[in-house]
Amino acid sequence: MHPTDHFIFDGTHVLYRAAYRTGHVPGEPQRAGWGPECVADALREIERVLAKFQPSSGYMVFDGGKSARRLALFPEYKQQRNHDEVDRQGLRASTTLLATFAKKLGFHVLVLPGREADDVVALLVREFLGGTVVSSDQDFLQLVVRGAAVYLLSSRTFVNGMFFREYSGGISPTQFLLTRAMGGDVSDGISGVPGLGYATASDILKKLDVSDLPSLKAAVEAVEKPKKRLLTLRESWAIVERNLQLMDLSLEEFSDAEVSTVRACMRREVRVDPTVVDDLHKHDLHRLAHLFDSWSRPFYSLNS
Repeated sequence: MHPTDHFIFDGTHVLYRAAYRTGHVPGEPQRAGWGPECVADALREIERVLAKFQPSSGYMVFDGGKSARRLALFPEYKQQRNHDEVDRQGLRASTTLLATFAKKLGFHVLVLPGREADDVVALLVREFLGGTVVSSDQDFLQLVVRGAAVYLLSSRTFVNGMFFREYSGGISPTQFLLTRAMGGDVSDGISGVPGLGYATASDILKKLDVSDLPSLKAAVEAVEKPKKRLLTLRESWAIVERNLQLMDLSLEEFSDAEVSTVRACMRREVRVDPTVVDDLHKHDLHRLAHLFDSWSRPFYSLNS
């Protein structure tokens, strides 16, 4: 089995995508539509990915909490994502339901308490020495240097080492994380160097031909008549250093017990359980249940 045959879904992200699709009302503010219909929408998106690539194994990873290390370093981390109680309950119930269906559809399901899905996905990539990550989260592109591929749901784009420069606008996989640290990440509430977005940051790294912070510092400081953006960068090393600490998925440390849990999940025998049809009916997803034989076919390829 090739390492990229292991498809690792960011289950929390897939669920959010489905929630905002099912909750969308034209002309009204964006809101999430949690519940069985949201989960059904998520299953349809998962089915399309499996049908397209026919992977040999599937993993579904959900958030188990925010990183204590990141919060200690940057208390504002993901604060803009705080939900009201109704939203939290909806997310929790929908996560439980999707996890239940995923298990019965042949997925290995992982939730580690107090751990973000991103970090658990990175741990799986390390254990597999690769894998294909399914999400729209650009942060996962840093895992290409570890032999992973990324299927970006939002653009339906497959990115691996071979196609990385074409997708990224010319930067290499080793330059990607530093580019993100310079530009920041609005979705996580992480500000970047003032006036430097992703495009400007990548342009600087390409021109200076560097991929790590010490080399970047040396190259920037060596410029005799720097332009404004380089002067701003010289004054913002602390921001870049902080962002690398926040964004680098290799920095999260796991206990031996957590690693054992992940490895036990990897060894667990899973297969499609036909009683999932009864569960679909139970949650009033009758159309999905009646059409189960047709849409469930790609799930049978998992662990085949």
